Amino acid sequence: MSARATRRYLAAGVILCMPMLAACQSYLPQNDEPLRVSPVLDRLEPGPSTQRLDANGYPLIGAYPSAATQQVSNETVAQTRARYADAATRGSAPSSGPTYQRNVAELEATAARVRAAGQANAN
Repeated sequence: MSARATRRYLAAGVILCMPMLAACQSYLPQNDEPLRVSPVLDRLEPGPSTQRLDANGYPLIGAYPSAATQQVSNETVAQTRARYADAATRGSAPSSGPTYQRNVAELEATAARVRAAGQANAN
């Protein structure tokens, strides 16, 4: 292969690859803003904060927030504990009830009929 033919193939290869290299440009950020990978992150709102700020809106160094969010009252905690305290003992479990046992027996009988019908059709 001559040097001239080699240069032609190289030039043709470069020309053919130019559109692919230009297409990569659309994936790069077009300005100085950071690239957001997930559109979900843009929809999330930051939660409330009790961080103290100075007159210009900057956080005060060493002034740590007292709590991440407003705490639940003691009455709410007591009501929740009382509501869930007897959850395990309320009524019998559905698996031990006669209705559950009857449903299981019906489903097992249906499964046996379907298996028998399938074997009869296969023979």
